[in-house]
Amino acid sequence: MALRVAIGFAAVALTVISANLITQRSAKAARDQVRQLLLQHEPLVRATESLAAAVAHYQRTVIDESERANVPSAEVQQSVQRLFATLSSYEVAAERFPGREFFVPELRAKLESFRDAGEAL
Repeated sequence: MALRVAIGFAAVALTVISANLITQRSAKAARDQVRQLLLQHEPLVRATESLAAAVAHYQRTVIDESERANVPSAEVQQSVQRLFATLSSYEVAAERFPGREFFVPELRAKLESFRDAGEAL
């Protein structure tokens, strides 16, 4: 009888220890994935958000200037400079990204045509 109880306790202890080891390994894997997300993906996300904000600011500035029927002002030129500065930051972040499946030259060409269309207004 005592042998059965001892075997039962040993089985429970072995199960608890095994579950603990498995949990530690999976928690470490999850931490590593979160670290990878923060180190690789977050800079690209921030650069993308900044680029989107710069495009929106440029668009608002050009629309405001065209509604006032003014010649392009210094504010438009500043927004163009900001747009291409954030595009450069985006390009740097995209180069560091592991997949690198981005169409950065095409994006630059589209933004340049967007700028040209804004200047035409």
